Amino acid sequence: MKTTSQILKIINILFLILTLIFLIVQWNQIPMQIPTHYDLYGTMDNYGKKTA
Repeated sequence: MKTTSQILKIINILFLILTLIFLIVQWNQIPMQIPTHYDLYGTMDNYGKKTA
């Protein structure tokens, strides 16, 4: 059971690292304003900066 836990921790860390690498590579493709909230009808009603 202990080795399964260690394997899952390693997999989680790898996913975190891959996500960070993806964000670094794609940073310029992300718009300056991104939606942060949607209402019940799916309309975006709040925006935020990508750097915040």
